[in-house]
Amino acid sequence: MKYVLVFGNPDIPEDSFAIEIADKLKAEMDPGMFEFIRCDSAEKLMDFKDKEFVILDVVTGIDDVLL
Repeated sequence: MKYVLVFGNPDIPEDSFAIEIADKLKAEMDPGMFEFIRCDSAEKLMDFKDKEFVILDVVTGIDDVLL
């Protein structure tokens, strides 16, 4: 299982885009492929230090997708 750690605040419109994207991706992807985990702090990363994960977040002012 691969994990997608999703950062953002659903209560702040300009900080909720990653959550919206994660919800759409989750609905369209094979259910066993990824598990989407909403994270409210960077400390959550420690729970996944021995697992395969990617981070999904958005930042104002970046024009390209960065890996």
